[in-house]
Amino acid sequence: CLLLDSLYAAQCVMDICKEYGWVYIICFKEGSIPSVYDEFEKLLPLQAENYCSWETKTVKQQIHWTTDIDYHKHNLHLVHCADHYKTAKETNDEYKKFLYITNVKPTKITVRSIANGAGRQRWKIENQGFNMQKNDGYNLEHVYSENENAAKCLYECLQIAHTINQLIEKGSLIGDLRKNMEVSKTLLIGLAKHFGL
Repeated sequence: CLLLDSLYAAQCVMDICKEYGWVYIICFKEGSIPSVYDEFEKLLPLQAENYCSWETKTVKQQIHWTTDIDYHKHNLHLVHCADHYKTAKETNDEYKKFLYITNVKPTKITVRSIANGAGRQRWKIENQGFNMQKNDGYNLEHVYSENENAAKCLYECLQIAHTINQLIEKGSLIGDLRKNMEVSKTLLIGLAKHFGL
């Protein structure tokens, strides 16, 4: 499943995905493919059953979607999320809108996973990926070389290092090691006290 930026909302990308049998969820802007957005607006009142909402303590989310939009031999579905924030303390925005275009047909059961479990995760790539690489010790913006090939190689190495670091930080290996270290430390302290060391 490819999570893509709105720049990839294009027929050539969809053609490649169709050729390889790939699923995609693409962030979508109204102007990306105007004909698809116009069709979405026309179908929305005709597919009124394609709606769900849910809320937490801080946000109420309403999701509308339309299905079966034809676009150059592609069967597309458009998901529209409207997040209404109950408190705007953390942000000046009280309302945010997110659009996604996908080749996965949403249902009332799957639409939240498509929108929030997949589509919104695209922003984590930007915020927790590139921003971390720029500002948290990886120095992505530093010009290490003016040689284009060397710069590409350095960037690939940086990506690999960041991936390994995330696997270590978020994986269970370090947690297991930490638990074992705490047990070992407690055992050593107990043995030292027992032998009067």
